[in-house]
Amino acid sequence: MQYPLPEIIGNPDLLVGREKEFGLLDKWISRIPDRLSKSRAILARRKSGKTAIVERIFNRLWSENGQVIPFYINIRERKIWFPDFAVNFYRTFASQYISFLERDESLATNPLTLGQIREYGLSKNLRQLAEDSDFLMTYYEKRTGFDMMWDTASSAPGRYAQLYDRRFLVIMDEFQNTGEYVYRDQECRTAQDKTIPGTWHDLSESKLAPMLVTGSYVGWLINIIDTYLEAGACF
Repeated sequence: MQYPLPEIIGNPDLLVGREKEFGLLDKWISRIPDRLSKSRAILARRKSGKTAIVERIFNRLWSENGQVIPFYINIRERKIWFPDFAVNFYRTFASQYISFLERDESLATNPLTLGQIREYGLSKNLRQLAEDSDFLMTYYEKRTGFDMMWDTASSAPGRYAQLYDRRFLVIMDEFQNTGEYVYRDQECRTAQDKTIPGTWHDLSESKLAPMLVTGSYVGWLINIIDTYLEAGACF
């Protein structure tokens, strides 16, 4: 197996004793190609192994190069300006998609620029990659249209799944941080957007690109799921 995503656990052989969890997740993932799996959440306190599990799922799916394309993003406890978050989300998604297609491990953790994604899309006749990159670059430079930028970025997994008849697994680690650390003001001082988790309401119901989210603050994440999402179950 290949490890394009370096695992937090260090030596991959150290991930042991998770047979039950992987058994449930493997069964759930096996149903994604037939559009039978609803989104899921993994809830547990810090240092309980959630990240190690989802990183291993990414690496396994990437290595298998099968019908399910993994997308992994860790939502850090770090303040970030709204349009920067949109660009970062899209660059990570598009680069990991290209990584999967081209079998290029480096792109899993070293995202391409929007310009590079655009050129790849044009060269491979993947028009949407080029159009979305153009759109994001244009509005970022104009310093306007940030909601449209976010709609374009956040909807990419679901849109691409439908457009290219693919199946994606959207893995968002520490999902609750999306409502805490994304700011509308560029200085990231006052204007938190706590409604960001609601962005994924439709995607959470998607059978083409279901979500697997994790959270360390169990009560907080459960409240977010109840308020904004339609996740099928928790592990």
